[in-house]
Amino acid sequence: MPSLFRKVFHRNESKKTELNFPTLPNKCNLLTLKRKVIIGTLARDLAFCLFENQKSADSLFYYCLTNEEIDDEKRFIHLATNLVEWVELGEDIEDRIHKAVLSTDVKDSLLTVFNKHKADLYILCQKQDQKTKSQDISEDANQHDQSKWKIYRDVIYAATQKQFKLIEEHEIEQYKTGDILLKENVDKREDIPKCRDLAKEVLQEIGISSSSLMSWLLVISEAVTNILKHADHGKVSIFYQTDYTHVIVEDVGPGFDLENLPNMTLMSGYSTKESLGQGFTLMMKIVKQMMLHTSSKGSTLILAFENDGS
Repeated sequence: MPSLFRKVFHRNESKKTELNFPTLPNKCNLLTLKRKVIIGTLARDLAFCLFENQKSADSLFYYCLTNEEIDDEKRFIHLATNLVEWVELGEDIEDRIHKAVLSTDVKDSLLTVFNKHKADLYILCQKQDQKTKSQDISEDANQHDQSKWKIYRDVIYAATQKQFKLIEEHEIEQYKTGDILLKENVDKREDIPKCRDLAKEVLQEIGISSSSLMSWLLVISEAVTNILKHADHGKVSIFYQTDYTHVIVEDVGPGFDLENLPNMTLMSGYSTKESLGQGFTLMMKIVKQMMLHTSSKGSTLILAFENDGS
């Protein structure tokens, strides 16, 4: 029996075959390999379009992948390389193929392969300097917007005698401290009187005087009303601290244009479709300070009321 096992195992071992993997060139970085894969894929598809021989077409792919120098006889690889270079240079591909000295069937096959991979080619073959240039333009625009925002922030802050302050998103959280008195969503018109009544109830509980309460509720109603006027929906929160009560009104909408903010904060009666109408100037007569963060995703308005006796 042992001898039988040995015969079987030795026989099976003798039938083992080694797997032959393509060997990549020694000096082959990721960018080079990516380019080889792109060109090899195009050459393979081009050959298959013309001859419909999958094995021969696949051999072109592996030839391109594993050889540093391309044989002049590998015509399809050269055509694929030209196609990649035209894309990199931003050429009119159809025009270049039309003007090329090639037979009609080769031109048709080139167009077929190009259209098949068109979307991917324009992404994969984008030159690094083009990407860098696009990134630089984007960064310059962001820096310009940030500088512009800081100018508006500083000018409005000074002109309103430190009463109105533009803030960045990360600054919002510092105002959400203390005891949470109220958190309520604002989705429909019926929510406006509801928020007003709830605010009145919690403010009375912390001892806000009747005279202050009427003014506070007027401001809160104005802010909540404008959620539905100028945004999709939002919410109102009230945080109580020893010296101040912060009413935070957040909405999901288009935000405010920086260009309109000086008029909105400094001109009584100024109104646009996107603005709070007379809201800001009215509010600033009552609140101790207002903070606003605004973007294309929405706005957060923070109303800081000074507590009675502070």
